Amino acid sequence: MFETNIKFDVVCDNYEPNIKIPDPIYRIFINNDLITERTWIWDKATKITEDIWCIMVPFTEYVIKLVPISKQYEPKQFTINNLAIAPPYSSSQYVVDQNTISFKLQ
Repeated sequence: MFETNIKFDVVCDNYEPNIKIPDPIYRIFINNDLITERTWIWDKATKITEDIWCIMVPFTEYVIKLVPISKQYEPKQFTINNLAIAPPYSSSQYVVDQNTISFKLQ
């Protein structure tokens, strides 16, 4: 088992705080385990760096999902950027597809 650090930036595109519309909320899951839930209270120019530490088993597939739970917002409004998995794994070992990160520890 490896202690693994996963970092990535989250941006909420096309969002400006507005008292008439509830702030968007998202959840982050690793496989089916809920890791965190956040309410987005910042403007669209802000990025949040998620810094997740967990114990992972080698040769196991993992899926990290960012799931919007606010019905007023489309999933595409959240963007994941600047993924880093440490200890370092080559970029060919993980795939980022919209709001989903898939990888297998080697």
